[in-house]
Amino acid sequence: RSTTRWPMYVPYLRARAEELRALAGLENLIKSGAVFPVLEPFNSTSELWSKLRAFVKAEAPFALVVTPPYGKLGKDPKPIRAFVNEHYSADLFGEETVLLPTYHIRPGTTVDEVKDFLDDFSGGRVGFVVTSDDVPRRDLERLSKRHSGVVFVAVRAGLPSSYRPDVEGATVVKVRDGFQRAAANAKYPEETFFSDPVATLVQEGYDGFGDFTTVGDTEPGGGWTPKAVAVHWTYENDRGEIRTRHFVSDDREDQIQGQVPRKIQQALVKLRAFVQTNDHFCGDACREFLAVASGSAEQPQLGGLKRLSIRHHVELMASVTARSQGSDS
Repeated sequence: RSTTRWPMYVPYLRARAEELRALAGLENLIKSGAVFPVLEPFNSTSELWSKLRAFVKAEAPFALVVTPPYGKLGKDPKPIRAFVNEHYSADLFGEETVLLPTYHIRPGTTVDEVKDFLDDFSGGRVGFVVTSDDVPRRDLERLSKRHSGVVFVAVRAGLPSSYRPDVEGATVVKVRDGFQRAAANAKYPEETFFSDPVATLVQEGYDGFGDFTTVGDTEPGGGWTPKAVAVHWTYENDRGEIRTRHFVSDDREDQIQGQVPRKIQQALVKLRAFVQTNDHFCGDACREFLAVASGSAEQPQLGGLKRLSIRHHVELMASVTARSQGSDS
């Protein structure tokens, strides 16, 4: 059973194929309480539902956004509701369920819509992703007080700090977008700032903190053949800051599919040199990156690079968070 504790790290992921694959195999880390993912479905696919069922079967807790803003499921979320109805019970982290139904409050959301959502899960544990104050804080507090263990996930810096709900027994998590996206892969600098030290984030008084990993808070788009390949790699520097290192291929001009494997290798050679000459965290994803760079493992496609980058970030943040909690105890 889960031994969930706070503060914890909350990765917010648009639940597409590589995001889901990045979490596959991390069930024990999630069950330990180090990580609590928020999954926002995009399109209805067999892989989405099979991966979500695998989390339920493994008893690895997660929040599932039932009102996603993007994709086909954003237009028709009924398949999400069907999945939730099949797997939900009121006692999150207890004997019955690992699924937290979560409502995305965004511009245009009404009090009546929130009330209908809460009525659907009467008295049970639910979550909110809050990106707008269109629903007055007092109304949200009033409606939530009859539910046990509400989890509020406040996203983006634009939400006023005064909006923070005050509900007894509630968990409040702050999620920020730390990934600094460039207009094109070739435009990335060598390194960018991602977030303040974990200890600083915890001191802000939230019960948990999170981010959008190395993908960022953007609407998912389609794939294309890039002119340059970039591998995004987060690490903790000597001051405790989380930084993103951007390893960009040397070849950055042609846009030919057949050139992509060479460009991937160029980027991974740079990653390997950085990891081997610096004493930074290196978990399972890191070791897989190094194996590919050395030629002892099969080279992934571009989607595989994204998967490993996300997984490394989640493993890193879980490790840093656990160390921070240990130093506070």
